[in-house]
Amino acid sequence: VVLAFVGTNLLLSLAPAAMPRLAEVSVDLRVLTFSLAVSLVCGLTIGLLPSLQTGRLRSAAALSSASRWSSGGERRRLRHALVVAELALSMTLLIGAGLITQTFWRLVSVDAGFRSEGTLTAGIRLPQAEYPDVTTVTGFHDALLEKVRALPQVSSAALTRFLPLSDGPWTFAFDCEELPLVPEGERLAYAYVPVSTEYFRTAGISLLRGRSFTAADNVDTPKVLVINEAMKQQFWPDEDPLGVRIRFDVDTSADPWREIVGVVNDVRHDGLHLDARPAFYGPRQQGFDFLLDRMRLVVRTDSEPLQLAQSVRDIVRGIDPNLAVFDIRTMDQLLTGSVAQPRFSMWLFLCFAFVAAFLALIGIYGVISHTVRHRLPELGLRVALGARGRSVGLLVLAQGMVTSPGNGYRRTRDRTWPIVGLDLDAHAQRPPVRDRRLRPSHLHHADVAPGSCFGGGLLRTGA
Repeated sequence: VVLAFVGTNLLLSLAPAAMPRLAEVSVDLRVLTFSLAVSLVCGLTIGLLPSLQTGRLRSAAALSSASRWSSGGERRRLRHALVVAELALSMTLLIGAGLITQTFWRLVSVDAGFRSEGTLTAGIRLPQAEYPDVTTVTGFHDALLEKVRALPQVSSAALTRFLPLSDGPWTFAFDCEELPLVPEGERLAYAYVPVSTEYFRTAGISLLRGRSFTAADNVDTPKVLVINEAMKQQFWPDEDPLGVRIRFDVDTSADPWREIVGVVNDVRHDGLHLDARPAFYGPRQQGFDFLLDRMRLVVRTDSEPLQLAQSVRDIVRGIDPNLAVFDIRTMDQLLTGSVAQPRFSMWLFLCFAFVAAFLALIGIYGVISHTVRHRLPELGLRVALGARGRSVGLLVLAQGMVTSPGNGYRRTRDRTWPIVGLDLDAHAQRPPVRDRRLRPSHLHHADVAPGSCFGGGLLRTGA
């Protein structure tokens, strides 16, 4: 009971905070009572069955040499079958845990498309009542970037509407001057991310060709775009997309055409387990008004990123005391949080697998201990007649190894039984036999070869 409560609290501490209905997870007293009842019934059953079987034995059979030298073939096979079943289940769990662990390590080794180290992110939402148009919104963003970039610990700062691995970008359908028009109902929508200048450098996103955005890309200049590699491979796999002009279906301005001026590497927005989707990046000054009210600040520093959190709050409060900064975290935390669910599944599977393996080892120990206790007269005779302790130990160990799944005994018509003075090292290449124990009831005086008790002779028995 104590282990159940402790284990549940331990697993809850490892669970991701975003897991649904996590607060409802607890030890159910009904299930606990049922488990205790089942354990009690199983214990009583296992304890009573041997006593019932013992009562049915005849006293003469119980005192026979065969009973003294063997533990009962049927019972022995039943015990071994139970241990094999337990081992098989634990091996299944261990294999599953190994596969999940391998999958997790492959997942965390996937290139997310950005550099997470030394980067702080923070969310800022502008109320529409106080920031009703693009001019006021842009003015606040310009003042914020200017003050944050002036901090001595900051190497660069930028704004984006959608962070990698956390926010799903808005999608728009588009037309291209160089491609045939697609009917209205058949056009696909693609991601659009408004960003500020220096965003690609701040987030560690590589520019593959062309140029990035500059301060000159504003409302008074021709509209421009940057695409990712996935977009290029889908529409211009063998061509240079620089200079191509497109227009979005939601753009109702007088001049909706936008020119592609650069290509960046792919960034995963929907998770490390999913490929990066084709995406457009646009300057925030040339973006759509409804996407600018909730921007994300991205700050790169050479020091500890979270040390800048209070400075960012003070700057925002100095510009507008009514605004609050929310969701302050590092890019490393963002990356770690994106794999929190797979990590928890891995740890959960590993815990159950190791518990099952531990129980299987206890079962093997119990079977071998029980078998050795019943074979003490035989093992004592072996030692008395000259067998080395190491050989006897290896004999017992070999029987325990044969209990594991995938091994077994080979039944033959004529069996050769090595006895006293046997050196197992010399017989390492001999095929495994079904049972290496002496059975006095099987021996006859004609079966004993002269001098067999000296130097490790062989006793032969019939089938």
